[in-house]
Amino acid sequence: MHILIIGGGPAAVEAALSAREQNKQADITIVSNENILPYRRPLLLRMLSENITPERFFMHDMEFYQQKRIHVMLDSHLQSIDPEQQLVYINNNQVLAYDQLLLATGSTPRCIQLGSENSERICYFYNYQDMLRIREKISGNSSSLRVIIIGGGFLGLETAAQLLLHHCQVTLIEHNALLLPGCLEKTHSDFLRKKLQSLPDLTILTNCQVQKIISLPHGAVCRVAADFTRQLSADFIIAAAGSERNEPVWLKNSTGTENSEKYVQPLHVNDYLQLEGYENIYAAGDCAKHIYVPGGSYSEAKHMGAVAGMNITGSHRKFIPLPREVRGKIGDITVYVAGNTRDPLLKAIHKFDDQSMQTLYYRNNLLEGCVLINDISMASSLYQTIARNIVY
Repeated sequence: MHILIIGGGPAAVEAALSAREQNKQADITIVSNENILPYRRPLLLRMLSENITPERFFMHDMEFYQQKRIHVMLDSHLQSIDPEQQLVYINNNQVLAYDQLLLATGSTPRCIQLGSENSERICYFYNYQDMLRIREKISGNSSSLRVIIIGGGFLGLETAAQLLLHHCQVTLIEHNALLLPGCLEKTHSDFLRKKLQSLPDLTILTNCQVQKIISLPHGAVCRVAADFTRQLSADFIIAAAGSERNEPVWLKNSTGTENSEKYVQPLHVNDYLQLEGYENIYAAGDCAKHIYVPGGSYSEAKHMGAVAGMNITGSHRKFIPLPREVRGKIGDITVYVAGNTRDPLLKAIHKFDDQSMQTLYYRNNLLEGCVLINDISMASSLYQTIARNIVY
């Protein structure tokens, strides 16, 4: 059996290890589009200002994969999939055959469609190469840089905190009225914003739309509209406005040539992470569309990968989602969100003081979610309770 895994993130690695545990004889290949071994993506932010050892950064070294007899192909970009012939086409005209295929292609940053998306002044922050590019821009500058960050989610806020350590002047733009709009309600967002206002050199603009970006020889101008239209100058811009699923190109009625019909479709999976309409193709991680998994969770991607790895080797393990759990550290401020927090039918109980805030969400007297700001000492026990109470 040849198991082919497309992707180099946590879902891909967990699937390979799970498959190897179930089947000692199968040929297992991981195909990654990055030029370094799979790594722990959450550490990228910290690498802007910290020295992270290779042992900590990489999930495993090459010797580990060799011992597990898992072949890792790097710098290999998926071009298309021919499900009829059970073939995958990658760059350099390579063709890989498979018996079982797992798609763990993750997501890609949402592009800024303002006419300057390919500008050297606009950076995305998604992978190792992005981190190196941003770190090069902020390192060794004698004067403080002006940086605009588009996006007020966890990535945007945590990136802002890292840039402030390098004495950058940061303007953060969020088109919603709230910070962390997918996680927080107004009470939390206002509390968080009040805390962030104490950080020097950070300006936050909410309810603000980016209208145009103009690239200049030594910087960029960003035209934004809120209560009124204004122009903001910056040395460079970081786009952190969310991500989109990577959906591969499929070949239909394949002729083995460029004339084959090509199409793209969402990767809808069933409860066994099997791609709808295919017996030997699975999907896991951010690329997979599952009814209860919104994507964007590192731990959930690992969980999906482990289950998919079992099923591609013949098991029939049902995937049971984990309750949502996200956390971020924005300077000295820590935010933790778990479970259901956005359902208007939930009963919210708030507790806060000048330094911290806690909100617990109940349904029929059962805890289903929580938001903790600064004091997260109860996070682990609260999550365990939430996991027991939420039924998918």
